[in-house]
Amino acid sequence: MAITYKGFELKPAVEHLRESGLWSARALITKHNANEVRQKFVSAANTFSGKAEAEQHSLEFAKQVVDGNCQNATIEDLL
Repeated sequence: MAITYKGFELKPAVEHLRESGLWSARALITKHNANEVRQKFVSAANTFSGKAEAEQHSLEFAKQVVDGNCQNATIEDLL
């Protein structure tokens, strides 16, 4: 369930954490330029009991990264 946001493709890439049984909020941000594709994984510190909830949060977190509202993750290397 990838979405396009401000010229970037955002795709949930959540992971099931075996030890805790929780899901991590992780997303893949992709930028398609003229002759290349650049990608970056970003992860939020949050974990969730359900996969769908983790996927939704990962997209919201990726939007914050694209908007420059996250201190620990940027998209500068994708531009």
